[in-house]
Amino acid sequence: MDILEKVGFLKGLVEASDLSLGDKEKKIFDVLLELVDDMAHTLKKCDEDLTSLYDDLDAMDEHLADIDDDLDTLFGVEEDDDEDEDEDDEDYLYDIECPSCGKGFSVDEDTIFNGDVKCPFCGEKIEFDIQECDCEDEDCDCGHHHHHHHEEE
Repeated sequence: MDILEKVGFLKGLVEASDLSLGDKEKKIFDVLLELVDDMAHTLKKCDEDLTSLYDDLDAMDEHLADIDDDLDTLFGVEEDDDEDEDEDDEDYLYDIECPSCGKGFSVDEDTIFNGDVKCPFCGEKIEFDIQECDCEDEDCDCGHHHHHHHEEE
């Protein structure tokens, strides 16, 4: 039984009962029942409003997620060079010149160590012969020399 049915049932019970009520008592019962009836209707209405509100919120949520995806697509959230400055801490970028087409581009450390670098312009795979080299030699191309920062005197 939902709330409105219960109120109807209650009214029926009161009317069918042989309560020998005086006018005053009858009046009290009537007002009480009316009040319960109003409250039940209001509650039911609130419940429906809430349900549809939640539905609307869900729809908005999905809509926002779509907009978010669209924005990512629109602004091409790829790493581009402007963002690299902030990332020097974790990702050191190496400037490389492609031996095939001679164009320069940047790759990060991980890419080099995985040994799988492709030129973004001509698609040529570029081999690096990086052995595990911990050499401190400034001239060695082992990729470790960028850790030395020259202090300005």
